[in-house]
This record gives sequence, C-alpha cells and structure tokens, in this order.
Amino acid sequence: MDEMPGMIRPDLQALPQVKDRMTFLYLEHCTLGRQDGAITVTDFSPHTRG
Repeated sequence: MDEMPGMIRPDLQALPQVKDRMTFLYLEHCTLGRQDGAITVTDFSPHTRG
C-alpha cells in the first residue's frame, strides 16, 4: 500500500495539550446551558425569530 501524501504525523508528545490552548467565542442575546456534558447555546436575538 502506498503512503498517503501530506504531512508526517507528529509524535504524541509534540501535540499541544488541551489545557495549553484557550478558545474564545463571542455570543450575545443568548443563554448558556449544559446538556449531556456539552455546552448549549439558546439564541434570543429578535432577528432570528419568525
């Protein structure tokens, strides 16, 4: 089987840890909740209501 072209897979130690990264998400006119271990967002923007 031929190798796939692309980047060489890095060693596991070379990958960044999740705790080393921080992601920002800007939300407005909504409420945040939790369901089954996930974060939920409910939109309350007047522009999205029918």
